[in-house]
Amino acid sequence: MSKLRVAWLVLLPGLFLPGPAGAVEAAPALTDREIVERLARLEKGQAGLRTDLKQLREDLNRQNEQLRTDIGQQMQQLREEMTG
Repeated sequence: MSKLRVAWLVLLPGLFLPGPAGAVEAAPALTDREIVERLARLEKGQAGLRTDLKQLREDLNRQNEQLRTDIGQQMQQLREEMTG
C-alpha cells in the first residue's frame, strides 16, 4: 500500500468522527441587564468583605495590645521577683 493511501486511511475517519471540538458547549449569551445585576451583586459582596476585614483588623489590633500589656505585666513581675 502506498504511503498516500495509508495517510488517507488515517486522516479520513478523523474528519467525520466527533472530536474534542464537538464536546465543548458554548456559554449562553448574557444580556446587558444580567451583566449589570451580577456586577451589582459582586460589588455588594465586596463591600461586605471590606467591612468584615476592617472588623477583623480592629479585633486583631485589640488582641495585640492586650498581649503586649500582659507580657509587660509579666516582665515587671519577673523583675520584681528577681530583685526583691
